[in-house]
Amino acid sequence: EHARNTRARKKAYLESLKCTLDELCRERDTLVAERAGAATLLLEMQKTRTDVLLSFFAVRSCYEKRRALWSSILDESVTCVMPVTPYRSFPASEVQVSKCQRTILGVDGIIADTASLHVLFNSIVDRSKHPEGTIQFRYTLIAEEAVVSGNQMMARWNMSTLNAKALGAKREVVKMGMLCARFNSAHKIVAIDLMFDVMAFMLQLKQSAGASAFSVVPNTVQTCVGPFGNKATVMTSAERPYTIVQVNRQWEEMTGWKAEDVVGKASCKILQGALTERNMLNDLMSNIRYKRPASTILTNYVRGREKLFRNYMNVYPLSTDSKVSHYLALTIHAEWLDPNGCKISTDSFPIKEMKEEETDTVSQSLQIKCDDSSKVKIEEDDEIAIMEEAAPLPEKLIQCTTEANADKGIVAEKAIREFEEV
Repeated sequence: EHARNTRARKKAYLESLKCTLDELCRERDTLVAERAGAATLLLEMQKTRTDVLLSFFAVRSCYEKRRALWSSILDESVTCVMPVTPYRSFPASEVQVSKCQRTILGVDGIIADTASLHVLFNSIVDRSKHPEGTIQFRYTLIAEEAVVSGNQMMARWNMSTLNAKALGAKREVVKMGMLCARFNSAHKIVAIDLMFDVMAFMLQLKQSAGASAFSVVPNTVQTCVGPFGNKATVMTSAERPYTIVQVNRQWEEMTGWKAEDVVGKASCKILQGALTERNMLNDLMSNIRYKRPASTILTNYVRGREKLFRNYMNVYPLSTDSKVSHYLALTIHAEWLDPNGCKISTDSFPIKEMKEEETDTVSQSLQIKCDDSSKVKIEEDDEIAIMEEAAPLPEKLIQCTTEANADKGIVAEKAIREFEEV
């Protein structure tokens, strides 16, 4: 009887031990599965957020103007922090002097900054040989060393022009830096910091343009003091009817209009005519309405309408007390046209060139008069413009290439993703 009871107790103990072991094994398997699932989820989240960053760089490199596309990857309250960039246009209100950095606010602010970047790159094109050339550039996001922590991601990136030399520049331009992006639960970018060497990039721009000195792009009326070399310049108000408030001697010689005849009395509509490109004007006007910098090429008429000229110009918004109050148009290149709109020659262009070494000592005579918009005849909205935003870009194909290697058990995906305009 005793032996039988002992065997029964042993059997019960073994059954209990087996149940405990089975339960421990199930717990182990569940834990392993959860860990594998978490690793997979983290890897998928990193891939998704890497794709979002690639999309951000893609729309930035092609200057996508559809706000809905930007909003699909950026939170409406997004902020972008970067160093102060004196070589291109930006609102003075973005500058934090104590930190020597800019803080761009909102989706519209980032679109405007993208416009400024494209105006900068297109300014290094040799317009005498390639009047309608457009610089293409590519971003590369290097994700193999990316660091992911919670909703933040840090990675290296670089940017390089693709066709600057083909369009007359002395060299291609390359920028390298780091980024730190923060995402929300919908994987939209809430904040992004872009860090890079401003001085090194400025030196590259100077070398690429073949300039002996570097010019700072004005962003306020107070800093817009010139002279701007031998460039024809005109300043207008930022609101309709875009009254001219300032011109320089080169602009007078290019257009045939004297300052006393136009300042406070007319808009740049006096230069437009039958051969002025309406699509260019409309596109430029769209940028002006959104207070963005722009560049365009327009066919205009001199006073008396007996001559035509085509001028490529950069248009910059200028602020007064943190509000855009004026626009400055700088003519980068201009050429004479015959009455049919065909190029004649640039040799006879009447703007008097100044020797480069004299530009630091010779001051331009800028004539400023009070802006009296009441003297300007206000016509229909579609007819009044100083110059209207650059023509809509054709549809672009963004090509993305990806190389990825993921070792077992490693969460970080080893990837180098590139995209470029095709």
